[in-house]
Amino acid sequence: MRNDKPWPAGTPCWADLTASDLDRSMKFYSELLGWTFDAPQPEFGNYTNARLDGLTMAGMSPPMSDDDQHHWVLYFATDDAAATAQAVRDAGGQVIVEPMQVADFGTMALGTDPTGAFFGWWQSGTHTGFGVVGEPGGFAWDDGMTRDPAASQDFYGKVFGWTFQQLPMGDYEYYVYTTPDGTEPAGGLGKLGPETPAEVPSHWHVYWSVADTDAACAKAAELGGEVFREPTDTEYGRIATLTGPDGERFTVSGPVAGGA
Repeated sequence: MRNDKPWPAGTPCWADLTASDLDRSMKFYSELLGWTFDAPQPEFGNYTNARLDGLTMAGMSPPMSDDDQHHWVLYFATDDAAATAQAVRDAGGQVIVEPMQVADFGTMALGTDPTGAFFGWWQSGTHTGFGVVGEPGGFAWDDGMTRDPAASQDFYGKVFGWTFQQLPMGDYEYYVYTTPDGTEPAGGLGKLGPETPAEVPSHWHVYWSVADTDAACAKAAELGGEVFREPTDTEYGRIATLTGPDGERFTVSGPVAGGA
């Protein structure tokens, strides 16, 4: 799917990464996912956009301080960034970065939900977010991993109007969410298991589409990344979780081995 219009409110629309070595991370994702990168923009902290076939795919920037975390940050679309900020507060979350106009590109803000998961929201201007979804190199899926699914559902239901449906997955508690205007799930919400180390917070996790999951794993290792979770066939595709140059985790999703 190709898109150059603003995403409907509540839809995952963008992801960006703070990279300790911008050139290294650009090379890693360029060779792994087929992205090209715009020249970093000094007036925006050397932020750069990754592109696939000329369409925007993700953002990347060097750290602004020694305290910056290296993980993929997921943003959700909004028609009114200020109103969403107030909704975040009203629902028990925190606004970490107040809505900020970024030239004519749009308005961004960052916050945490009541379980501690960090996320952003984006009000599109000329920059509308993910340009490719569900094709190799494009955005594939997102999971909110939480220690308190009920609290997370209450929060995101109030802020974005999501509705949730639990999937039958045995002992694993997992839900998919749908936006108010959506007809298909836009992402998932899973409960962190007791085996998860206490220092791992609730978080949002990004999936990227690939043509061949096993080949992507081999390529990531060749480029200096790691395979955190080996390829597994699911009814939704063959997935594997990888670790990038700064230890950031993400999942790649491709066709089931031997399938179409």
